[in-house]
Amino acid sequence: MQFKLIRENKLVFLCFLIATILLLKNLGNMYLWTDEANSAVPAKNILQFGYPSNFDGRNIVQHYWNYDGELKLSPFYRTTTWLHLYVAALSFKLLGINTFAARFPFALIGLGVIISLFLLLRKYKADKFIINTSVLLLTLNVFFLIHMRQCRYYSMATLFTLLAAWAYLDFYQNGKKTKFIIYSVLLFLSMHSAYPILMLAVAIHALLFFKRGIIKGLLIAWGWMSLVVVPVIIFLRLWERPIDLMGLGHYFKGMAHLRLLSYLVYLNDYMIPFVLVAIYLIWKAKRRELTIERLKNNQLLTFSAILLAVAVVFLAIVAPHNFRFIVPYIPFSIIILSYILCFLKKRTNLYVVILLILVLVTTNFIHQAPYYLSYITRRPVVKKVLTDVDEKLKGKEIAGFPMLRLSWLNYKMGVFLNPTSWLYRYLYEITHDYDGPNEGISKYINQHAGPDDIVKATYGDFIYQFYTNRIVIPRGQFENEIMPDWWVFRGAWWHHGLLNKYKAVLDRDYEKIVLNYPELRWGNLPNPDYHKFKTVEDAPRVVIYRRKKSKTPQEIARNKELIKQMWPWK
Repeated sequence: MQFKLIRENKLVFLCFLIATILLLKNLGNMYLWTDEANSAVPAKNILQFGYPSNFDGRNIVQHYWNYDGELKLSPFYRTTTWLHLYVAALSFKLLGINTFAARFPFALIGLGVIISLFLLLRKYKADKFIINTSVLLLTLNVFFLIHMRQCRYYSMATLFTLLAAWAYLDFYQNGKKTKFIIYSVLLFLSMHSAYPILMLAVAIHALLFFKRGIIKGLLIAWGWMSLVVVPVIIFLRLWERPIDLMGLGHYFKGMAHLRLLSYLVYLNDYMIPFVLVAIYLIWKAKRRELTIERLKNNQLLTFSAILLAVAVVFLAIVAPHNFRFIVPYIPFSIIILSYILCFLKKRTNLYVVILLILVLVTTNFIHQAPYYLSYITRRPVVKKVLTDVDEKLKGKEIAGFPMLRLSWLNYKMGVFLNPTSWLYRYLYEITHDYDGPNEGISKYINQHAGPDDIVKATYGDFIYQFYTNRIVIPRGQFENEIMPDWWVFRGAWWHHGLLNKYKAVLDRDYEKIVLNYPELRWGNLPNPDYHKFKTVEDAPRVVIYRRKKSKTPQEIARNKELIKQMWPWK
């Protein structure tokens, strides 16, 4: 049976083999960046305590949203839901605690996303061209691949969003809701912010295509889900997460439409080019084929469009603009794009569409089309609008973060066009060594620091906890009285003034060490706006500071006492 399935779907099987290489090649080379380490450290603590502890006996996994009340730090890790942490912990148990093990299970889950997309399309008897095109486009979507290789919840959220959507459509057709409940709960436990987006899309679909018993069935399903969802929300205090639920105030101040614009930019640039969507909609509208009845006949395509629209609007209202939040919907954008390409194949010919697919996979030319058009036809108007936007954003904040001038948006809108091949750049990344600040600092501390040395870091404390096993003072405690053996000043925006504040102490008691690694604020985020595909050579070098003289017994005793005071439940 399996061999027959492979024979009938040779291209899909080939894509799966290619995806295996693309997801696993060089997986452990690039050091974890902060958010990955923020998952890896509590996952490592599971091996010791059985749960994601905020304390491992030496270090605290402090984060902004881990507090029980105003002062007392929770002993439990509460920044995210825990399912992906247990997956990482299992990998550490089997493969050891290292970079490869941290990412390996999530890369495998990324393969599961590709397989699930194939099975979903096959289940709904999609055209073979649509099946092959969807799997091919997902396999070669560079920012899908990059996010699937992260030690974070992205791949699990993508998989369970896809499976829960599949289960809902089955529930809509035959009334069986068990799988829908299970996959939805697993989605919540993987990435809680993706759960309400799916449920909103489900509710809208059920109301638009109302059928007898669907609302009652949904209410029963949500009731069963709430038995898990509500207690977890209360225990983890998820309302304290940085999602901008108070951001409706920003919305009325005119900020949400800018976040909406940024998510639309993400959608067009890295998921589904709007030029092809426009051609499809105009063609369909002229033939009067955009009717409710026709939409009802293709529930998979319709639900994918609803889910994508809900995700963009929801995230624009309640979340900072960040590509990671829209990653779970990449497969649905691929489904829509494949249907559009199939439609174009029927209206033109196969060879034209194959050429189109080749251009989509190897360049971003079609994605850039709106910017070329705006640049050519209305360049003065575009420049004026963007200048006005930049002026409006001066001094503003979105979701608690200072809003930087949208220079990236200027570049996107055609003032500075950027034709490139993401696939070529990705192939370079997975076949070459990458050197970044997180690697340089961790290696130097491991080579030169004593086992009980204390490190203070303005940013990246999770990283140094994971790689060095030294005592690392977290950024929330950075300005306490502990005098460390090592100072690490990184360029995060909230600590710009700290280097000057401690300049006299650094000049007197510490040696300045310049490492031959680039100083990059974040390390290497997976975000398309930032990701570095090769070592950055033209950035400033990393600087750290090492204490010149050994600590006196009095200083050692004082530091120990101050460190004890940092762990309030000990």
